[in-house]
Amino acid sequence: LYVQDVTARRRAERRAERQIAVLEMIAAGRPLAEVLHAVLTLVEAEAPDVRASVLVADHETGRLRHAAAPALPDAFTRAIDGLPIAERSGVCGTAAHRATPVVVEDVAADPTLAGFHALADAHALRSCTSTPVYAADGTVLGTVALYGRAPGRLAAEHEPLLAFATHLVGIALDRERIEAGRRAELE
Repeated sequence: LYVQDVTARRRAERRAERQIAVLEMIAAGRPLAEVLHAVLTLVEAEAPDVRASVLVADHETGRLRHAAAPALPDAFTRAIDGLPIAERSGVCGTAAHRATPVVVEDVAADPTLAGFHALADAHALRSCTSTPVYAADGTVLGTVALYGRAPGRLAAEHEPLLAFATHLVGIALDRERIEAGRRAELE
């Protein structure tokens, strides 16, 4: 029992250190792509059985654009780049549209993902949980998705990791949105 407590405490300390490191990257104005890559790399290091991605909402076109996915194959990221923010538009498009998390326990059996079955199967992506990322004002800025290699719900121990990633991605995307607004005002 003592060993489990020490292990859990060390894991929490490492997560806090990583969160601080990412927040420092954001505060230092590091490029958004670098920050998002760092967040997802940390997620995948803590949960080697998942693959993570961030899609950013382009509200002018009503689509989600690929922003980061360190361990997902290029063919898969190209296929999900440009998903409509709409009902039945993949897990992430639906999550962004509904502004609520969407869980698909078995990608191969989900009818809303019919266009993605073969692609997901080719890359051993069997389940997906996609969570909207919000700005401080409640605007949906994009999604964070965790893909599992086996059918089923996201493991309970990964849920705080998804919340951690979504929170940090939200801070980074909101900062980027504010900075873009400032740049536009100066032009």
